[in-house]
Amino acid sequence: KGEGICILDEIAAIEEHLDKQEARAAEGETVSSWVVQRYIHNPLLLRAGHRKFDMRCWVLLAPDYSIHLYRHGVLRVASAPYQADNIGDRF
Repeated sequence: KGEGICILDEIAAIEEHLDKQEARAAEGETVSSWVVQRYIHNPLLLRAGHRKFDMRCWVLLAPDYSIHLYRHGVLRVASAPYQADNIGDRF
């Protein structure tokens, strides 16, 4: 749903945001988990509908470095066409 997404373009701003999250967690406040990733300006789109999508799969890397891939994954497809010129539209 795009809730809680923040787009930062400088490493100092990213570090400050993560430091604040860690401080809140250390004080016992419940904070959501987070992912830091590069924003993709030209995402791969489904041909029909010009929609963004992502596939999620879960992998476990065990202490002995064996890799286990969970059998079931998730495919998510946007409900609206992607518009590169509208960065404020998080859907």
